[in-house]
Amino acid sequence: MKMNKPIFDKELLKNKKLLGIVAAVTVCTGTVGYATYQAFTPPKQQATEKFSGEKEKETDSWIIPEDRRKKSSVTTKKSQAKKNKTTTDVSTDVFERFGLVETAKDSDNKGTTKSSLSPKELVAVAQSIKDKEATKQPTILDQVLQQPAIFKPEKSPQKPVTDNTQTKPSEETDKPVVPLPPVQPEQPMPQPDPQPPVAIVDYQVLERLVENAEGLPASAYMTASYQAMQNQLKVAKTMLAERQATQAQVNAQVEALQAAIDQLVLRGNFSDLEQLVAQVKLIQRENYTTESAQRLDQAYEQATALIQEGEATQERIDEALNQLNQAIMHLVERGEKAALQAIIEQAKGIDRALYTAESLQVLDEAVGQTQQVLQFVDATQAQVDESVQLVQAALAQLQTIGEPDYSLLQLTRLIEVCEQIDLTEYTEQSVVVFTAELARAKAFVSSGEVTEEASQAQLAALQQAKEQLVKKADKTVLTQLIQEVAQLEASNYTSDSWATLAQALQTANQVMADPQATQEQINDAVSALQHAKAALVEV
Repeated sequence: MKMNKPIFDKELLKNKKLLGIVAAVTVCTGTVGYATYQAFTPPKQQATEKFSGEKEKETDSWIIPEDRRKKSSVTTKKSQAKKNKTTTDVSTDVFERFGLVETAKDSDNKGTTKSSLSPKELVAVAQSIKDKEATKQPTILDQVLQQPAIFKPEKSPQKPVTDNTQTKPSEETDKPVVPLPPVQPEQPMPQPDPQPPVAIVDYQVLERLVENAEGLPASAYMTASYQAMQNQLKVAKTMLAERQATQAQVNAQVEALQAAIDQLVLRGNFSDLEQLVAQVKLIQRENYTTESAQRLDQAYEQATALIQEGEATQERIDEALNQLNQAIMHLVERGEKAALQAIIEQAKGIDRALYTAESLQVLDEAVGQTQQVLQFVDATQAQVDESVQLVQAALAQLQTIGEPDYSLLQLTRLIEVCEQIDLTEYTEQSVVVFTAELARAKAFVSSGEVTEEASQAQLAALQQAKEQLVKKADKTVLTQLIQEVAQLEASNYTSDSWATLAQALQTANQVMADPQATQEQINDAVSALQHAKAALVEV
């Protein structure tokens, strides 16, 4: 059967008992929560005040205070219980719940409407209460009670007529009376959760910190630490722009931004390191030992790589600067080997025949060690100086062979030197003396009877003959000058000047003709002739 919305029948409203039931059921469909609300809240101004201006006389008796409502409800319950217990229980409960007064009856069973509502007023009151409760969320009880209690079918069913004597039922008996659902105990309305007080968030500290962070220059700090600070600064700016954070969130962001600022790392200054690197680049590595030069190159490469990074902490820069300075301080110069080379050549050039074998062996060992130092590329100056001193000591300790062997050896060496002289370059007289002394020296050596004194005397005699050799004069220049003067004409010069030249030319010719003329005589003749030629006066 199709259900229709609840309707009101005018005939039913005539019965005041049934009218209360219908009104109560109608109100309960949407306003059960109102009764609960009344039980837990102070009484409010009654909805019937809307109609007080129109029907003041008719409605002034049905709205009563809370204490009168309770007293009237108790009185009504007692009087109605004596007449009709079943009907009175239902109606009294409804009237009591909604603060209404049931119609009182007189002794003639005629009810008076002095303190009762008219049907229209009852409908208006119910509708007003229903409108107030429309905004509330319905409870499960409300959803159950909202099901229509009184409905009217689309077509009223017709009861079959069994006989002609059956009368047509009245309209009141055709409509079924639906019993009210059992009244559920009123449930207290849930109280709304109390709203927390609105907290005031203080952004002042964060704003000042953001202002300070924005003033920090990026060029003064390492990129990584500055970027981390910028990330926290961006979050702080967003928080300030939105203004929706809690105080705890603001405080946490203040701590995070302050921590990022505290962790900023300053960039170091490369100027000192760059200057030192430029100086190290000019150092001649070949002047130093290989090991020390390698240490310098390693420190130099590390410092250069650090500079190429573009940024570094001052601690790293100072460390690189210190390592480079240490490498420079520990450079070891290679020794200057010129003196060592000279002493070795001196040791090799001695006349080994003049010294004993034992002393020569010491010299040879010193020269061998010195040659190793000479060939060692990374020999230090101290090592070179030590080798020079070693050879000098070996030369000083050389011991000559004993006499007469030593004098005889010297005489033999001098004879060998004299035999190499070209005697044609010397005058005949000096050559004769020298040749005679050389022959006596050779005879002494070959005699076999050699004493120390005889050996020394013969050595001295041969040395003196060698020193007295006189070289023949060189007349080449004098000959050429005489030829030049011979080509001059006497008529071209004055007589006096020509006479002087003639005298000088005569002396020069005499020197040229003397085979025993010394070089000094020849040189004097050349000088005199040159001066006379230069003094000629032309006519």
